[in-house]
Amino acid sequence: MLMELQDASMAYTTSLRQMDQLSEPAGWSPDSWRSRPITQDIIYPDLAELNQVCEQIRSMPPLVLPARIEYAREMLAEAANGNAFVIQGGDCAENFDDVCYDIVHTKRALLAKQQQILQARLGKPILEIGRIAGQYAKPRSMASETLSCGTVVGTFRGHNVNSFHPKDRLPDPRRLLIGHHLAAVTREYLKILEKKDVLSMSLESRSERSACNNFFTSHEALNLPLESALTRNQYNTSAEFLWIGERSRAIDGAHIEYIRGLRNPFGVKIGPTTEAAELVKVLNFLCPDRTIGRITLITRLGFLGVERCLPKLIEAVKASGHRPLWMCDPCHGNTITTSTGIKTRVVESIVAEIKKTFVVHQACGTYLGGLHLEQSGEDVTECIDSMNSIDIGFPRYRTLCDPRLSPRQAIHVIEEFTSFVQEYRSAGHTGLVYSSSSSDPYLELGILRLSEQVAALNALNAEQAQLIRQPVA
Repeated sequence: MLMELQDASMAYTTSLRQMDQLSEPAGWSPDSWRSRPITQDIIYPDLAELNQVCEQIRSMPPLVLPARIEYAREMLAEAANGNAFVIQGGDCAENFDDVCYDIVHTKRALLAKQQQILQARLGKPILEIGRIAGQYAKPRSMASETLSCGTVVGTFRGHNVNSFHPKDRLPDPRRLLIGHHLAAVTREYLKILEKKDVLSMSLESRSERSACNNFFTSHEALNLPLESALTRNQYNTSAEFLWIGERSRAIDGAHIEYIRGLRNPFGVKIGPTTEAAELVKVLNFLCPDRTIGRITLITRLGFLGVERCLPKLIEAVKASGHRPLWMCDPCHGNTITTSTGIKTRVVESIVAEIKKTFVVHQACGTYLGGLHLEQSGEDVTECIDSMNSIDIGFPRYRTLCDPRLSPRQAIHVIEEFTSFVQEYRSAGHTGLVYSSSSSDPYLELGILRLSEQVAALNALNAEQAQLIRQPVA
């Protein structure tokens, strides 16, 4: 079922042949997005310098070959069909200064540990996707911010765009070159780690050997001048997997136009305001041939919004004939702000959203095929375990943007999810018919046999209902 990658020389030959044989979608090119309205635009003061930098990047060798991208599509199709599971994780926004041995190693080690737990408990192949080697830019709610001294400065948009230091917030295209080189260095080190793991294991079976190929990199396709410079034919050669955010997925927008022509598998973030008809239009536009493995829908509904929003979205997508991979991002919809103005996330809320999402998918006859987590390999203190620990302080709050799970918390989330799945299965639950008009979704879903976990979720609902803010991208 899962096929191995060919050796490097064969992969390169195959990549060239694939690129030559492609026919681009009607009206699409890597730059056709320029005719569309663009959200989250980055305003560079010197467009001539930006164009010069992008041309330089365009001339550089690819970081990822097309054969590798096609392999990722095949693996994600397996996950969409329920035969594999995806764990995607990493920084909200990567730090240029974190491209060093220890930090890259801990990020990779955390995903590897999560993969081991998931595979042991779910009993299926696990695909690892790092938010790494290119996640250097972020969308923001506001173009500017006011410092405590009253000075208005541009918002920090990630190290690919500007500096975190308030005095250096002007977008600088030369940072794109730095980011590209650091992404290449990071990918090369990740390859070394994979080879080291292979050499240290006795890989007797085909499935064990294939598992070593199931690590991919990803980033948000946000800065479109950069992304189009990285695109050869229909392949974005900087990562196997890309995604566009809740704020940039307007069907008439530039970001949707850019990704519609790519061969890369890609994700689309879906928030609680998404209408079912709107989602189907997006799917029809991006994937008119309904190819499995191309599109991933990443829901970020907040633990209070899953039962209200998710069933109608699933029902509409099923009726349309599309078969996307469904993933859950339980972090962005559960961001809160403390009384002292610190942005954080509650691990209990994150776990609750995952459990609810899994149950709704089971009831609707679809698969929860993966998790998308913002996490760090370092021992940070940016998220809190529960509302009881909201006053503990944040002595190691190091994120450049949104709060990340610590390694302990990230492993806890995986253990809680997989234990829930095992208990759910042992209780005899399979797919049930979901009634969106039901006054008590948990009764309809047959969860009463998990009464203790239901009680815990209900208590969490009551405790945190007043603290949830609008999701942060």
